[in-house]
Amino acid sequence: MNGELDCQRLRGLQLSIALEIRRICRNYNLRCFLVYGSLLGAVRHGGFIPWDNDMDVGMLRRDYDAFAEACKTDLRPEFLWQSWDTDPAYPFPVGKVRLKNTHIVESFAPPNVENGIYVDVFPFDAVPDGAWARRVQGWWYYAGKRLLWLKKGYGRCLLNDSPRQRLRYTAMSFLAGLLPYGWLKRRMAHAMTRFNHLRTRFVAAPGDWAYVKQFTERAWCEDLVPTRFEGEEFPAFRAADAYLRHLYGDYMELPPPEQRGGHAFESIDFGPCAPLADSP
Repeated sequence: MNGELDCQRLRGLQLSIALEIRRICRNYNLRCFLVYGSLLGAVRHGGFIPWDNDMDVGMLRRDYDAFAEACKTDLRPEFLWQSWDTDPAYPFPVGKVRLKNTHIVESFAPPNVENGIYVDVFPFDAVPDGAWARRVQGWWYYAGKRLLWLKKGYGRCLLNDSPRQRLRYTAMSFLAGLLPYGWLKRRMAHAMTRFNHLRTRFVAAPGDWAYVKQFTERAWCEDLVPTRFEGEEFPAFRAADAYLRHLYGDYMELPPPEQRGGHAFESIDFGPCAPLADSP
């Protein structure tokens, strides 16, 4: 990005996307909530973390599936819903609401995929109450995730000069090439949702540490309060303090400057877009 002005413009567009997500959730009586750095920013800064450049929204699986269905007919025409069910080039179990006629290029992604400015929408699924069972579930999820990424050409930027890393990358790429995409996606989806028939204490969304650290009390996702974010109100956990301490420890203490950074974007094209008007 080209400085603070582009960062502010990006955040304005992300906020507009989040307002569209909020509008649909209100219309369909669906629960959504700020998560991860977006909730941290809301509590500590009243909006975006000053050095952050994305927004994250979560939903329990039932609401996530209903939201995806509502997007087919009720999403305003300037937006689109992207998931691994709508875009065969997109191998992630996390949905995105994107803004059309914009482009944001991430080093992690291959070229020629839908890449408009976006807000992530994370589905939260049941996970076992026991730590060992969560780790087993996480192993199947992580294995499926890596294979799906490689199947669709993601993650080449993670290669380095380590012979061990290159050998592992080559072996997993070969395996990913042998396995059908649909089968891999079904296995990963099964790993994520296999406990949804139970009312477990914990839920988790896909993430690097989802089944080890980033699992969340189900009750927190069901007890929401309005929380200020960049002058707007979004639902968030009433137990935000407990959630943030679980993830980040003493979250009110600012990290050292060398640890401050957002997503790595190679380029951004805002197209004809300026921040959109508020959604009721």
